[in-house]
Amino acid sequence: MTKVFELPVWAVLTATAVLCTGVVALAAGVAPVPEHLHAHLTISINGAEQTVPANTGIDAVTGVTQPLHTHDTTGILHVESAVTRDFELGQFFDEWGLPLTLTGVGGVTSSPTETFTVFVDQKPYTGDPADIVLTNKMDIDLVFTPAGTPASPPAPFVWPAQY
Repeated sequence: MTKVFELPVWAVLTATAVLCTGVVALAAGVAPVPEHLHAHLTISINGAEQTVPANTGIDAVTGVTQPLHTHDTTGILHVESAVTRDFELGQFFDEWGLPLTLTGVGGVTSSPTETFTVFVDQKPYTGDPADIVLTNKMDIDLVFTPAGTPASPPAPFVWPAQY
């Protein structure tokens, strides 16, 4: 006679719960994200391009990723959210920990010797840059120039093929 291996009920329930949790986690990892777009950000001060830091919006300890984040220093902002809604440039700067205002970024602001100009898709933008609603493949340039020097955006960003 063949002996059947029997597990206690608590072990079967625990194993089932662990298996279900794994399936849900796997599904979440591969399921399409309803809101998924990319925008590009350039910040230049008197012609010198500043680095947009990698992993902004990604917790280094837990790996938890905010819907608005970066992966590298290319200036590509990633919006990946389970909820479809508007995401604004100011939210990215909040993740970064830098203020973004009508007059500047962080400690660099308009002054009698410095002008701050915002461009969206190579066109001047006169509203509050924090309120810019991110759209797919949008090109945002925050440009500081010496007062009296006309501001112009850098060349349009060339998107890598995978975007």
